[in-house]
Amino acid sequence: MLIVNTMTVIFMILLSSSNGFGQSKEVYIVINEASWCKYCKAHSERVNKVIQDFSAGKKILIIYHDITDKNSSKKDDPTLKSLGIYEYMNNHKEAAIVYVFNSKTNKVIDGFRLKSNDEEIITILKRSMEKVQANPHQ
Repeated sequence: MLIVNTMTVIFMILLSSSNGFGQSKEVYIVINEASWCKYCKAHSERVNKVIQDFSAGKKILIIYHDITDKNSSKKDDPTLKSLGIYEYMNNHKEAAIVYVFNSKTNKVIDGFRLKSNDEEIITILKRSMEKVQANPHQ
């Protein structure tokens, strides 16, 4: 499991561009959050814990995408571009949404809202991992 914030991700990409940062991961989880979002404030801590616990020991990269405003969102652009998911995320800037990507195809496998309950989140994450492991290039 790898958990990073935007600035850490950018720094790690710069340091590890030669060793393929993110390429050994099976799944990218992108969490769209904003400081003005009531659902983010209410559910972010709980959902982050569920995702972190689920991700322990798995090949998952977690990206916290701050979409509070245009400037905060742009800070994530280098990370999203390096992972090949910039175009998708640039067109999907709704707060309190979590996207699960196949890291080999850079396609969305699934997603959920931050207000989802823990059981729903774990079910979606398990299903996403199973899809990628069964057919990593789809």
